[in-house]
Amino acid sequence: MNNKWKIIKTLFLKEVCDVLRDKKAIMMMVFVPVIVYPLIMVVSMAIASMVDGNNDRVYDIVVYNESSRFDAENLENVLKENAVEKNEEDGSEEQLYSINYEISDKKISEEECKNKIDDKEFDAYIEITDIDEKMDVKAFYMESVNESSDAMDKVRKAVDSISDDIVQKNVENAGLDTNSFLNPISFEKSGLSSDEQMAGMLMGMILPMMIILSILISVMHPSIDLTAGEKERGTLETLLMLPVSGKYIVLSKTLTAAMCGVVTAILNILSMSAVFIIFIEQSKIAGMMGGFNIEFSSFISAMLITFPVIIVTALFMSAIFMCFTCFAKSYKEANSYMSPVMIVLMFLGYGSMSPTVELNQYIAIVPVLNVSVLIRDALNFKLDYSMFLLVLCSMVLYSVLAILFLSKAYNSENLLFGDGKNAISLFEKRSNIKKGMPVTIGDLCFIFPVVILIYFLLGALIQAKYELVGMPLSQFLILVGIPVAFFVYAKKDLKKVYSFNKCSPLSLVGGVLTGIGGFLIASILGDAIMKVTGITVNERLVDTFMKFYSQNVILVTVCVALTPAIAEEMFFRGVLFSALKDKLKPVYSVLIVSVLFGLFHMDLIKFFTTGALGAILCLLTYYGGSIFPSMFAHFTINFVSIILTKYATEQMAQSLNNPVFGIVGVAAVAVGLFIVKNSNKKIVEVVSAAET
Repeated sequence: MNNKWKIIKTLFLKEVCDVLRDKKAIMMMVFVPVIVYPLIMVVSMAIASMVDGNNDRVYDIVVYNESSRFDAENLENVLKENAVEKNEEDGSEEQLYSINYEISDKKISEEECKNKIDDKEFDAYIEITDIDEKMDVKAFYMESVNESSDAMDKVRKAVDSISDDIVQKNVENAGLDTNSFLNPISFEKSGLSSDEQMAGMLMGMILPMMIILSILISVMHPSIDLTAGEKERGTLETLLMLPVSGKYIVLSKTLTAAMCGVVTAILNILSMSAVFIIFIEQSKIAGMMGGFNIEFSSFISAMLITFPVIIVTALFMSAIFMCFTCFAKSYKEANSYMSPVMIVLMFLGYGSMSPTVELNQYIAIVPVLNVSVLIRDALNFKLDYSMFLLVLCSMVLYSVLAILFLSKAYNSENLLFGDGKNAISLFEKRSNIKKGMPVTIGDLCFIFPVVILIYFLLGALIQAKYELVGMPLSQFLILVGIPVAFFVYAKKDLKKVYSFNKCSPLSLVGGVLTGIGGFLIASILGDAIMKVTGITVNERLVDTFMKFYSQNVILVTVCVALTPAIAEEMFFRGVLFSALKDKLKPVYSVLIVSVLFGLFHMDLIKFFTTGALGAILCLLTYYGGSIFPSMFAHFTINFVSIILTKYATEQMAQSLNNPVFGIVGVAAVAVGLFIVKNSNKKIVEVVSAAET
C-alpha cells in the first residue's frame, strides 16, 4: 500500500512540476481569479452606478387632448414634479430626469406613432378623449424600446396620481371621510431577513457561477496539456513505458488538474470576498447603507462547507475533461472536443441564478447544477445536510466512473493511439470512411449527448402535444432515427451495431422469464428505497402514466410497452452497450450503460430501479449475443406494469412488495440468464469469432 502511494506521489509531483513550468497555466490559475474577475466586478459596479446616477435622461412626450374635462397642463406639472426627488431631511432637491412635454393639435395614427418612436422624435404619445362620464387616456409606446417603455411608466404614474386626486375631491364633496373611505384597510410590511441573509442572497446569485467558471477555465488547460499536449510533444509514450499501472498515471494527472481548479476557486472566493467587503465599507463611509450592517464572520461556516464541494467539483471536471482530451492527437483537436463540454457545464453552472431551481433529491444528482445550487443555499443559510451529502456522493461517484474509464484508456494503446479509430465519423469525408468499421468512442461521445438533448427538448414537446401517441413518435424518431441516420452515413454495419444476431426461440422465453423476475426485483427495490429514505416517485410522472394507462389496453401496450422495448433497447443495449463491451471490461460496460439508463428516466427512485433493470438487460444482451432477448424482457417488464396498474387491486399490488417475491424475482432472473446463455452459446461463439 505504501509503495502505491509513493508511486502516485511521485507521478503527482512530476505532473505538478510540468504544469507550473507553463506560464499560461499559472496565468489562468492565479492572474484570472485574482485580477480579472474582481476587475470585471468593479467595472460592472461602476457602470451600474453611472447608469443609476445618470440624470441627463430626457423623455419626450406628445399629448393630443380632445377631452373638455381633462387638464393637460396639470398632467405636465405632475410629470415634472415626479422627475424631482426631494430630501425630507434637508429639503434639497435632485433632478432624476427631464420631461419634454408637447401638446399636439393633430391626432397621430398608430403607424405614424410607431415610426416617430423608431426615429426617436418622441418616446410616448398620449391620446385623451371623453367617453360618457369618464375621461379616457391611451398611451402609445413601444415595449421593445427602453426609453419608450420608461416614458410610458412615467405617464402611468402621473395619470394615476391625477386620478387619485379626482377621487379624493369627489369623496370630500360627498361629505365622506377620505381616509376611511379610500383606505379602509391599513397594510404595513415588515421584512424579517437579516442583513447577512440579504447579502447571502446577492452573493448566492453570483459567487457559485463565478466559482464554477473559474474551475472550468483553470482545469481545462492542464487537462488538455497533460493528455493531448503530451501526445503532441511525444512524451506520453515515455511515460507509458514506466513500470506502473495506467490507473496511477491517470490518478496523478486528474489530481494535478483538480489541484489547479481548487487553487483557482479558493483565490477567486478570497478576491471576490475582498472586493465585496471593500465595496460595503466604502458604502458605509459614504452613508449609502442606511443602517445596513453585515457580520462577515457569519459566512465562515458556508465557506467551510463550500471547500469540500469545490474539491469534488474540480476532481469531476478534470476527470470529465480528460475523458475527451485523451483521444485528441493535438492541442487544437482537444480544444474542439472541449467546446461542447464547456457549453454544457457552463449552462448547468448558471442554475444558481434561477430562484425557482431548488436543491432536492433530483437536482442533487445532476452534476455541476447540484454544486451551483448547493453553494447558493449555503450562502443563503438554507443548507440541508442530507442534500449536501447526496451532492458530495454523486459527484464522487461520477468522478470515480470517469477515472475508471480513463484508466482503461491508458491501459489500451488502441484507445490512445488509434490513428482515427476513435474519431467522430461524422467529421470524416464519407469517401474516406471504411465500410463496416465498429462504432468508435468518439462516435459514442457525440451521439449520446446529441440524442439525449434532442429527446428531452423536441421529444418532450412531441409527447406534450400528442400525449400517448407522442411516445412512439418521439422514441422512434429520435432514439432510433438519429443514430441510424448517423450510422448509415458512417457506413456502419447496422447488424453489428445493434446486435441484430439470430437467437433461439428458447432464449426469447428466457428473456420473458428474466423480465418477470426483473419486474419483481424492481418493485421490491423501489419500495425498500422509499421506506428507508422517504423519497417518493415524482407525482407528475405518476399522473402522466396513470392518464396513459386509463386508455385502451392495446394502444397503451403498443405505445408504453412495445415502443420502449424496441427504441430504448436499440439505443442503450444496441448503440451504447454493443460498442462499449468491445472496448471495456464487461463489468464497466454494464455499469456505465446502467447508470445512463437510470438517469434517462429522470426520477430518483427510477434511477435505482431502472438502473438495476438496465444491468439485467445488459447481461441478457451480453450472454445471448443478441439484442432480441433483452427486447422481450423489456416488453415483459412494461406489459406486466400496465396489466397490474389497470386491473390489479391495491391489495394485490401491495402484496408484490413481500420479500418472498424478491427472492422469486432473483431466482427467475438467474434461471432466465442461464437459459439465454446456454441456448445461444453457439451463436455467441460465432459472433465473438466474427468480431475478432
